[in-house]
Amino acid sequence: MQNRNRAGMTYVITEVCGESKERFLNMCRHRDILFWDIHWKEDGFVACITRTDFFRLKDICHKTHMRVRIIRKVGVRFLFFRYRARISFVVGCLISFIIVYVCGLYIWDISIEGNTQYTAESLRKYLASEHITTGIPVRNIHCDEIESDLRNAYSHIIWVSVEIRGTRLIVHLKENESDHTQQKEEQGNLVAVHDGVVSSMVTRNGTPQVQVGDTVEQGQVLVSGVVTFHNDAGEEVGEQLVRADADVVLDTTMEYEKQLPHYYQKKGYFKQNIHSFIIQSGTKMVELRLPFSYKGKREEYVLWEQPKWIRLFRLPIQIGKKITKYYDYTEEEYTQEEAASILQRQFQQDLGDLYENGVQILENNVRIEEDVSCYRMKGTMHILMPGVQYAPIEEYDMPDEALTGKRDGESEHS
Repeated sequence: MQNRNRAGMTYVITEVCGESKERFLNMCRHRDILFWDIHWKEDGFVACITRTDFFRLKDICHKTHMRVRIIRKVGVRFLFFRYRARISFVVGCLISFIIVYVCGLYIWDISIEGNTQYTAESLRKYLASEHITTGIPVRNIHCDEIESDLRNAYSHIIWVSVEIRGTRLIVHLKENESDHTQQKEEQGNLVAVHDGVVSSMVTRNGTPQVQVGDTVEQGQVLVSGVVTFHNDAGEEVGEQLVRADADVVLDTTMEYEKQLPHYYQKKGYFKQNIHSFIIQSGTKMVELRLPFSYKGKREEYVLWEQPKWIRLFRLPIQIGKKITKYYDYTEEEYTQEEAASILQRQFQQDLGDLYENGVQILENNVRIEEDVSCYRMKGTMHILMPGVQYAPIEEYDMPDEALTGKRDGESEHS
């Protein structure tokens, strides 16, 4: 029999056995029943036949006493019939594919990268005011316009690049690294922040009012913002207001005191935690949980996860696991060891803050005491600390005849 193109066909591979092979094939040919890919065997042959022709062989087999057995079924129709009990699974896969395809036509996540001066939330609010929000169709996004609008709206953004990746809109930006609040410097003095002795002093701008070894008081001017100019003869010819700048280290004593009450409220958690799931889409939220009647004190936190099949494909829903912990307070008393450990830990944290601010500890005389109401860590510390802070010059009348630069003074002297 002739060969056929198998692509797209529904056929079966059969095994035909019996003594009347020739008669069987002649009758099939007479009735236009075709076989192909015939492989002869000792007692018959193996060949392919269409599903429709296979059902027409019954009468021929009866007359020729031949036996026909199906070895294999080939074709999409047989595949669907085989999994007919799982048709709901196939339909579900098809619906899921359609949903994913439709979701891929919209933006479901807006990411901001490279921002330091402006928060991501403020930038998203601006984009929302321009109607760029999650849920917007991808075809309505014009990256060039968004880049131009951001540069015009934020003066300290010097470079913007907007791109679409999957269902994400990613905004890359670069900001001006210089101080965006930089203004013209105000004139002012440097005053002492604490009583002490000047240990070291390096003046970069302004007029020093004290020397190393002088004892100063809090609020005293250490470096003046008034600079006086003199001519070659040593005569005063003018003054200028500047912002004083200097490094001044004070040798001083610092009082330290921390208190810890004898009793405290201890939070006792119940053994059973309540777990529930939250599904959120936009502003709508659904919580799935079992009923629980206790209405005491509780803590709740949610671990959010946005489903994503691939890194750049986000779905418009968020799934969160909500954990609720119930608790009650009981009054407990600190032991001496617990109180000492807590106060020492707090003291070490405070010392770390001092070190970060440039303070050096020369001597530590802090001790732990106990009285009827609390434990107390108290004492003094001998320290070296940066000792100045800026203070603006509120009122200063420049003389009318005062000159404000060395060049003018030199000109008058000449």
